[in-house]
Amino acid sequence: MVIESMYSTPVPRIGISLNYNNDNNNINEHSEHITTALRAGGIISISQNGSKGSSGICKSIDGKSSGTVMTLQSLSINLPRLAYQSNNDETYFRARLALMIKPVLVAMSMRKKAIADFIRKGIVPALASSTQFRQFITTNILINLTGARESVYDILGYNADNNGIEVLQKVLRTATDVTMEQGKHIGEDSVGIAMIYDDSAERFANLDSDKYGKISFMSPQKLNNKPAYSQGFTLNGKDLFLSDDKGASKINECISINKLLNGGLSVMLDVSDLSSSNTEIKNAIEAASQLQFFRPNLKLLVCNGCGKRTKTQFIENCEFCKSPYLSPIYL
Repeated sequence: MVIESMYSTPVPRIGISLNYNNDNNNINEHSEHITTALRAGGIISISQNGSKGSSGICKSIDGKSSGTVMTLQSLSINLPRLAYQSNNDETYFRARLALMIKPVLVAMSMRKKAIADFIRKGIVPALASSTQFRQFITTNILINLTGARESVYDILGYNADNNGIEVLQKVLRTATDVTMEQGKHIGEDSVGIAMIYDDSAERFANLDSDKYGKISFMSPQKLNNKPAYSQGFTLNGKDLFLSDDKGASKINECISINKLLNGGLSVMLDVSDLSSSNTEIKNAIEAASQLQFFRPNLKLLVCNGCGKRTKTQFIENCEFCKSPYLSPIYL
C-alpha cells in the first residue's frame, strides 16, 4: 500500500543504490517493487555486480583497486565549445581534446597530492582519524566529458546515418588513450575518462550563451526547464520496444560506449514516455538490465496549488485538488 504522504513535496534527494548479479538475472524478481518506488518519486540507481558507484563511476580502473576507493572528479571538459572552435573539423577537434587532457591531468594530480598532504597533516579530520586510511585506499582521477552528443551530432554535423556513432566512439577512444598515456608520464596509473552527471551541463551551456549569445548552433537539452548539455547517455523507454532490433541496438550502443570509458558511464533510462501503468515501465527496466549501470528516471508533476506530486504525468489537472497549474520535475 502506498502512503499518500509520499506524494507531497519537497522532492526527495536521498536515493537507493541497488546491486544485482546479472548471471542470475535477479533484477526481474524485484522490477515490480522498483517500478512502484519509481512512480512514488523514489530515486534509484541500479548497478550490475557492484562494478559501479551510485553515479556510474567505476570502482576500479584497469583492475587496480583496493577495498576502499576515493575518486577525484571535480573537473569536466566542455566538448561543445571545443568542437565549435575546431571549425567543424573532426580531426582537429580530437587533437584539441588531446592537447587539453595533459594540463587537466597535471592539475588533478596536484590536487590529489595536496589532499594527501592535508590528510597527513591532520587538516581533514574525517580522513586523518584513521591512521591506516592512506595505506589501504586507492585514489582514482577522473575527467568527465560534457556535451559529447552535441559536439558530434549538432556541431560536427554527423548523424546516425552518417557514421555518427563511429565518430563518437572515435572521440571517446582518443580521450581514453591519451588520458592513460599522459597518466603514465606523470606517474598516475589510476586515471580515466567518464561520462557522468554533474553540475557542469547547465553551467557550460550558460557560459557558452554568455560568450556566443543565444546557443543557435545546437539544440541543448533541458535540465529543470533550463538549457543544459547532455551528459552520460539517455535511453528513452519507448526506444527499448522498437521493432527491427532497433531497441537492442540502443542497448548495444550503450554497452560499446561503456567499454570505451574506463572511468564510468551513467545511463539514464527515461521512462516518462511510457504509459502510466506499471507494466511498460517494469518491462523497460528489465530490458535495460544488460547494462552495467543505469538509473530509471520518471518525470512527475507537482501541483502549484496543494504542493503534492501526481502519480502519473499524463494528466492536465491535479488529481488531488483539480488545479490546472502543474510544474514538471525530474527525479
